[in-house]
Amino acid sequence: MDKTLLFKLAVAGFCFGNMMFFSLPEYFSEAALLGDSFKGLFNYLNVLLALPVFFYAATDYYRSAWLSLKNRQVNMDVPIAIGIVTLFSYSLYEIFVLGQEGYMDTLGGLLFFLLLGKLYQAKTYETLSFDRDYTAYFPVAVTRLKQDREEVVPLTKLEVGDVLLIRDQELIPADSLLLDGQAYIDYSFVTGEEVPVAKKKGELLYAGGRQKGQAITLVVQKSPSQAT
Repeated sequence: MDKTLLFKLAVAGFCFGNMMFFSLPEYFSEAALLGDSFKGLFNYLNVLLALPVFFYAATDYYRSAWLSLKNRQVNMDVPIAIGIVTLFSYSLYEIFVLGQEGYMDTLGGLLFFLLLGKLYQAKTYETLSFDRDYTAYFPVAVTRLKQDREEVVPLTKLEVGDVLLIRDQELIPADSLLLDGQAYIDYSFVTGEEVPVAKKKGELLYAGGRQKGQAITLVVQKSPSQAT
């Protein structure tokens, strides 16, 4: 289990619980009995509690959205990141400019339940076994480069040392070294982690990863039957 995800969930849960506590009077008619000074204090405390949620717990969504837009694509994390930034910014405007309560408790709840869902997804992936049959989802053929020419060959005919051309959204069929291109590999198919991992020339790319972005060239290090 990803300890970083657990820690982010704990931070979001702690902040969300306390923000709900400070915001609770606003949901009842007795809020007027607190007076403006206490209401203002609670709003400022909510801002302080929202800072670790916004700048730490939500960082995976910012990173994933940025990589997606950088590759001229839109994934699910783009609208989520926009919503988080909008909610936080508008709440700051309401609290410091309009003198109202804002929506920091909603922001905390949003991140808490998003991360809880991500934890459940990761736990589900852990229970799945890919030891025997996950290669069944690989393509039946791949593009091999030979003397600067492209040829489509069956996956079963791949050999160590073959140079492959992997385009956007295509799976890496065998453990390979990155030969050329900008690689952003999504291993969610294998690990459940949907944030693409940037790879540099010469780094090893594992079978089952999906390229996000421009086409890349790889040198096969293991045959598909040896994929781990």
